[in-house]
Amino acid sequence: MKRLGLFVCMCAIVAMAAVPAAAQNQTTITFDASQIVQLATGDDTDPGAPLVGDGNISFTSGPDVRTYVDPFLDTPNVAQSSVFNDYLNQVAATPGGGVSDFNLWLQGDIAGVSQQSTYWNENIQETDWNPADVTITAPAGWTAEEDVIDPSWGWGPVWDGRIIVEFVSNDPSYNLMPGMAPLDFSVTMQTNAPVGTSTQQIWVGTDVMTGPSDFVDNGTDYGSAWMMQRAISADVVATPEPSGLLFGLLAAGSVVSMLRRK
Repeated sequence: MKRLGLFVCMCAIVAMAAVPAAAQNQTTITFDASQIVQLATGDDTDPGAPLVGDGNISFTSGPDVRTYVDPFLDTPNVAQSSVFNDYLNQVAATPGGGVSDFNLWLQGDIAGVSQQSTYWNENIQETDWNPADVTITAPAGWTAEEDVIDPSWGWGPVWDGRIIVEFVSNDPSYNLMPGMAPLDFSVTMQTNAPVGTSTQQIWVGTDVMTGPSDFVDNGTDYGSAWMMQRAISADVVATPEPSGLLFGLLAAGSVVSMLRRK
């Protein structure tokens, strides 16, 4: 029995060594939401993935307006930071305007289904979709929500049970507006983030952005905006989460050892 106990404990050591790189790490992601509505500083003409600060606004009538070159989506294949900023400035001038609802992604890619994370150069992926393991912190005037994807969304079975982190403004006076002061939000969850402290690029999408009902710029009528996407930076702190298999095997080894002593 003593040898069996030693064998179980040795298996636990092997299991620990075999934990994959994507093992769950307890991760706190903190970001300044004012980045979402900051004016673009210029055109990103590199045809690679969007960089921090790059954004895309989708409209009901006109083409998308981007701050970066995108060879894979709609034409024309140009960066239009000046138009992007013109729209944000009109948002700031709209009574009750601003972003009142936005969400994070943090889902990673799913082969043949979604390349959202790769496209936006987002490397952090949530690895545990248990709502009890997610803690969200929002500043005064905002409410944090955990939206669990279910079949009624129509996304498909591969998405069901995953968690989308969402933040909602309680009043227009709290909306995100161009020129606002920094405003920190955070979420703690299990992810594949590297252990330690790092700065990571993440994606943010606006679900509700109030601005001009009919945006016209340089003779182009874009209609109203229905979504803005933005790449922003986040401060990430991750600590290793012990493997459940490791604890289970160590516990089994302890039980066998106690039986031997009896």
